[in-house]
Amino acid sequence: MTRRSRHSARLPALAAALLALPAGSAAADISNAVRTAQHDVTGLEQPAQILVDFWGIPHIYAANTHDLFFMQAYNATRDRLWRIDLWRKRGLGSSC
Repeated sequence: MTRRSRHSARLPALAAALLALPAGSAAADISNAVRTAQHDVTGLEQPAQILVDFWGIPHIYAANTHDLFFMQAYNATRDRLWRIDLWRKRGLGSSC
């Protein structure tokens, strides 16, 4: 039996296992979040959440698209502020 046929024989079993997994709900599950914090951010129309899971992946929940994209930008800025500061110090020549 060739290597390709051994792996292709496992594909139906893998597909059946993946289909048997329960579909997750779209609601925020705070019990699995590793990092939760509450920030008062001006510019939001309704409350929104950013939950960070075990692998450090942020999950953003918002009531409308404006707040969703606003929180996405807020999260990117918050997580990358150190890099922006490093570039600023490098430009000033004080990164030592």
